[in-house]
Amino acid sequence: MDNHYHWLLRTREPNLEGNESLSVSRHDQSHCQLKNTKPLRASRPMSFLKKNWYFVVPVGFLALPLIMILYISASYGYTFPEAFQCFKAIGQENTKFQTLHFSESSFRRIQPGMNGRDVFELIGVPLERHDNDTKWHYSLPVSGAQFYHERTVKMEAGKVTEVICRFHSPESK
Repeated sequence: MDNHYHWLLRTREPNLEGNESLSVSRHDQSHCQLKNTKPLRASRPMSFLKKNWYFVVPVGFLALPLIMILYISASYGYTFPEAFQCFKAIGQENTKFQTLHFSESSFRRIQPGMNGRDVFELIGVPLERHDNDTKWHYSLPVSGAQFYHERTVKMEAGKVTEVICRFHSPESK
């Protein structure tokens, strides 16, 4: 016998009486032989993670809050300390925003010197106006919440003097 593998194949063939019989034949399977193949190895980073997976969990626990703080900072335009304060107050903050035309990106486009009509066209009617129409609130705390996102436009003589976009907490002034 040469270096080829032979397999026995069992097939069902009908015989002369119409019944099936079992026949056994040899079949040459030399074309199925593998030639000098090396087993696949995992890449170095994957093998490191497989061996040291217990390092990944603490790193993940430390990275997740940082990622969330960076997301809050990017979404609301807060500084890092404000974003950290907002992150600490998750679940405690409750803010009511003006809903018709308001968006964070539109609010960020308001600049000192704009007139009231431009502000109105950009983000709509404020939720409240105070101090002889010089303070327009586009967000309010819901039912006395201590933590909320403050969006206020201060005006004087029909022109914007200050835009307040911050996270309000009991420690903030």
